[in-house]
Amino acid sequence: EPLPPHEAPFSASPSHGSVAPGESVSVTVSFSPAEVEVFHRTLTCICKNLHPDAVPPTVALSGRSSRPYCHFEVTESDYVRTGRRSPDMPGPDGSLGPLDPATKVIEFNSLGTRVRNTKRFYVVNPTNKTYEFLWVPASEEVLPSDSMLSQPFRCQTRKGVVLAGRKFEMVFHFTPESVDIAESHWRFQVSELGIDVPFLLVGTIQEPGVSLDRTRHDFGPLLIGQKAHETLHIVNTEHLPFQFSFDKQFAGGEGGPVGSESVVTVEPATGVIGPDSKLAIELTFAPTLEKNFNFNMELRVKNKPQPLVLNVKGQGYAIHDTLHLGDANGKLVEVSSYSPTRVDFGQVHINDKIVRQLQITNSGRFNFDVSLSLKVPPGVRMPAVAISPELATVKKNERLMCQLAYSPTSEAPLPQNLSLQVQVTNGRSYTL
Repeated sequence: EPLPPHEAPFSASPSHGSVAPGESVSVTVSFSPAEVEVFHRTLTCICKNLHPDAVPPTVALSGRSSRPYCHFEVTESDYVRTGRRSPDMPGPDGSLGPLDPATKVIEFNSLGTRVRNTKRFYVVNPTNKTYEFLWVPASEEVLPSDSMLSQPFRCQTRKGVVLAGRKFEMVFHFTPESVDIAESHWRFQVSELGIDVPFLLVGTIQEPGVSLDRTRHDFGPLLIGQKAHETLHIVNTEHLPFQFSFDKQFAGGEGGPVGSESVVTVEPATGVIGPDSKLAIELTFAPTLEKNFNFNMELRVKNKPQPLVLNVKGQGYAIHDTLHLGDANGKLVEVSSYSPTRVDFGQVHINDKIVRQLQITNSGRFNFDVSLSLKVPPGVRMPAVAISPELATVKKNERLMCQLAYSPTSEAPLPQNLSLQVQVTNGRSYTL
């Protein structure tokens, strides 16, 4: 009959199965004693279809157990065992080379920098004797005291007493200031029992999963005085919330000095993004200068070692228009937009026609529309004055010729306060 576990500290895996003809099966035997004793047992392979005269295969097992003075209830890392440790990392004495095979490895994974990460584990005293322990960092021997203050690892339980048959909780903290892998060598010592166990603390940095759904946006050309809006999102794929704030660095664009007035605003500029969520951010571009803008807006996320950068581009432009009026001799004279300009057709015979030329010039980089309309005083019949065209588009770096014609049908003079309004869309207005 199989023995109970405390009497049979041996186990076989697999414990049952089948073996095909001409083949073999590997069986692993494990020894896990629960008491201090010398064990002798026999492992028998029971085969139901074995010949009645055949002797079942057996293996004699023996093992000796001893009770340790201390036991560490800690999950060890595979940092060294799987070769993830760089050969350029120094050992406890500052030299390169393999570590003591007895070294226990505890690994911290920090979600960003300037975050305190804590590892807790127990040291168990299975004996009937109480003893004192001490944690000694190897850096105290190889580093000056002022360098110790900058170490990212701290032990909260540097020394203490483990009572007989009890256990003591050990606490270590890891607070990284940089994204580099950090190591710290420690020794657990019980001087009265000659116990000296090496430990390696390893700290790695995991970048918080907070990002922008895009890293650049170009608003394109926009008329000075106008506003353009764009919505982007901050995305958080972590299970924790993170504080954020925008820190804009204005490069001033091309062809001009750094502007002191902000042309891009962001809303909200600061806040908290919740776990596993995204937050809408609205950018507003309102150029105040005629120039190209190209600058970076930095988004700082708490515990993220480097800021996120959003590149913003845009172009501010203005309407560049001039109006010229042809005089009686055909010479063009520039018209001011600040005060009305008088147009005198002089003496014109009835049923005759006189034409004055108007020239509208676009010296800018973008097309614009223009409207020309006669303004007749209230209660006055429409006089014999016509403007052509009334609506037009003036392309960039081109001119538009318009005709202002007067063809009287009676001797009556033109009415007082008759005017021609020339309005450039988003530009200046002229009154004649």
